[in-house]
Amino acid sequence: MSVALRENRSVQLIAAQHYNQEFHNTHCSASPIYSEDGSKIGVLNLSSNNMSKIYESRILLDVLIEIFRIRLKEEKTLLRKNVLLINQLENESEDGYIMLDGNEDVVYYNKNAIKLLNISENGNLKSSLSQNIDKLKLNDFKYSQEQYIQIAGNNVKFKLIEFYGFEENTEKIIVISKVDKNQVTLKPKESEDGLLNFTNIVGKSIDIREAKNLGIQIAKTDLPILIFGETGTGKEMFAQSIHNSSNRREGPFVPINCGAIPLELVESELFGYESGAFTGALRTGKKGKIEVAEGGTLFLDEIESMPMSVQIKLLRALSSRKIVKVGGTKSISIDIRIVSATKKDLLKEADKDNFREDLYYRISTFILKLPPLRERTDDIEILLNHFIEEYRQRSNYCTGRYSKEFLEALKKYYWRGNVREFKNVIQRAVVLAGDKGKIDIDHLPDNIRSSYIYKNTKEKLVEILSEKKYSNALKIGEEIIIKDVLNTTDYNINQSAKLLGITRSTLYKKIQKNPCLINKKEL
Repeated sequence: MSVALRENRSVQLIAAQHYNQEFHNTHCSASPIYSEDGSKIGVLNLSSNNMSKIYESRILLDVLIEIFRIRLKEEKTLLRKNVLLINQLENESEDGYIMLDGNEDVVYYNKNAIKLLNISENGNLKSSLSQNIDKLKLNDFKYSQEQYIQIAGNNVKFKLIEFYGFEENTEKIIVISKVDKNQVTLKPKESEDGLLNFTNIVGKSIDIREAKNLGIQIAKTDLPILIFGETGTGKEMFAQSIHNSSNRREGPFVPINCGAIPLELVESELFGYESGAFTGALRTGKKGKIEVAEGGTLFLDEIESMPMSVQIKLLRALSSRKIVKVGGTKSISIDIRIVSATKKDLLKEADKDNFREDLYYRISTFILKLPPLRERTDDIEILLNHFIEEYRQRSNYCTGRYSKEFLEALKKYYWRGNVREFKNVIQRAVVLAGDKGKIDIDHLPDNIRSSYIYKNTKEKLVEILSEKKYSNALKIGEEIIIKDVLNTTDYNINQSAKLLGITRSTLYKKIQKNPCLINKKEL
């Protein structure tokens, strides 16, 4: 083994070739084992004292090394998927979860699941869990769909996740969350009739009205649509609204995030697979998302992440309106509408050979561009009131009042995460304000406050310089900056010094030297 590791190749030592005399009646064959990236991770050795099998042992070693290589690649793929799963569970650590095998028998659960389902720990826990799971009708579940059910007086939300385990069957994780008692009928992303539509899209700016009007118009057709927009602009919301406003609204809406699925699985997720198509495949095979979307809409989110090999197969399927499952030979006719979404310029990606230009033209009969939030300043106040009211209905935790400076800071901020980031910031501010206080600028994250102070200061300095008061510009500029920071932090010296990047003592000295900076409320 040491020779094979040192030489980085397969070796065979026979009888007296061994340094140790105790091995002179044996022959040994050894070969290093390499990972996919070429690094050495181990060595495999076969030893025998049957001198008539020297040649056979060398062949056997080569075969075993090849089996190791294939198995390592397969397990790396499975590991990648399970890491994604584990990360998801860790991010939802306050929730309960139950793991089912391919026969939908409970194989694992956590304490939160028992607590949320109000199951007594004295009885047969797995049997009790199975009884509750039977109520869910798992076969009716859509991909990542949420279901609401009342158990023992508690309103509970369920979410189903499928993944491929090391066994032949597909395993499942059921994630369980408790729903607030005031939320009996409230479902995320749904309107009163249970369908998300264009009336649920908040905003009255010209850009968002034009996007909604175009969406309503093209929803009536059956042609493919490409939705272009930055992260957090509401691409899936528009896709659902288009589906629910179309003639296919009675059919399924099937979303698939091309960027969230391991590359090795995109093809089988889209097109499905036949029995035995690959290690871990169900014996009965499985329908792909295209087949599941029959008669409805398939939403391909982050389509720019789709592998080239799958793009070719998708293009062929859209052209012929037929698909062939992985490992299959039979063509299956399909009747679906394609709505795609991307945050990248696909033509530029095509120039870089990252995306097929012919597929781009196939999926983009209509292009719907969603404006970023920073270009929708007219909608900031509308969205602010909407999210505050939404949070109040769920928690009764906020008065709903906010200061003029708070709204102004929101309007001046460059929203990289768009509406998604905006919603998180508002929810954070509502919680920090509490159930009695008014939401103010000090309830915003440091980066938004700092941005507001900088822009305010810049505007005032521009005004000073425009009046040609150069001699006092430096002094006045410092005064404006310090005054803005002190007002923003409500004269909290620690916070102000931190934002200014100076010590507390330096800030105190500057305040004492300049009467304009003294807090007049304390006088």
